[in-house]
Amino acid sequence: MSERKVFLLVSSGRVTEILAQSIIAGFPRENFVVLLDQTTGLRKLFNLLKKNVIKLPWLLRQFIAQKRQEREISGEGEIDADHVINSAADLEKAAALYPTIDTLLAFRAGLVVNRRILEQIVCYNMHYARLPDYPGLGAVAKALSACDWDQEATVHLMSTKIDEGATVYAERYKLEPAYPYWQNELIAARAGAITASNFLRRFFDGSGFTQK
Repeated sequence: MSERKVFLLVSSGRVTEILAQSIIAGFPRENFVVLLDQTTGLRKLFNLLKKNVIKLPWLLRQFIAQKRQEREISGEGEIDADHVINSAADLEKAAALYPTIDTLLAFRAGLVVNRRILEQIVCYNMHYARLPDYPGLGAVAKALSACDWDQEATVHLMSTKIDEGATVYAERYKLEPAYPYWQNELIAARAGAITASNFLRRFFDGSGFTQK
């Protein structure tokens, strides 16, 4: 296994932290600097509602789905984080502590990575639906509404615009029309964790990225 290291940026929350731990478990722990993103609080959600970026019915649906997923998923819910991130400035400070690490993978993270970080580090994002068809928040819900069951978990380069960077790696998975929304969200999240693991395996061994 390579001595390369990567920043893994994950949001706080039981489901995300359990899935992130499943990613880390496939590699030596020292390959990662884990950054726990705590920026998605009530204030941020309220601002998104005010800006009409998200709708209240969707937010309530997400909340209910998350609670149902938390009951369904098994494992320890608290990840062993190296740093807690409460702002873009915190991310810049953490990055400055590890000048030899030049790659970041965001997994279910809500922090908007600023231009300064994008210019210093190669940043990837793990997205849970096919791009460019279903970008942004609520991607799985949009795919379900379109009855588009054949989906892709995609790793793409971050840019200054959300989910518009080039896709570098993807793996197919299927949504289930007979399942409730929360269960399809969990299917997508698990597919994302598997895809992230396979992407990182190629990153660490230097074999390159082959889109599936």
